[in-house]
Amino acid sequence: RVDYLNLSGRREVISYVPSSSAFGFFWIAPQSGKVIEAFEAHGTAAGAGSLKIEKAGTAVALGGGTSMFSGTFDLTKAANAPNRLAATSVVSNASFSRLDRFGAFSNNVTTNLSNPVITVVVEYS
Repeated sequence: RVDYLNLSGRREVISYVPSSSAFGFFWIAPQSGKVIEAFEAHGTAAGAGSLKIEKAGTAVALGGGTSMFSGTFDLTKAANAPNRLAATSVVSNASFSRLDRFGAFSNNVTTNLSNPVITVVVEYS
């Protein structure tokens, strides 16, 4: 059994498989920490679009959160080829608080995108 109130120093891998291009919130932090890196891959590339992984506190809607990584994922890149993003160098943006939510957000129409998978690595403080 994992003690979610005492995770200091532990790393966790969070994977999210959205329904095609229907992105949304996918995780609520049980404890504060920081992001280390994120990965994304898809079965069929989108005609256009990028994907932002963001954190959002209470009462913040998807798309209004803070980006935690060094950029966005290009959803038009080759299919079945994992892409990696490092955490942003802005410490306050890479850090998260207990009960912050992680979300995947695209402000583009991601036509044709299929079988996306997103993985985020976090370390608890």
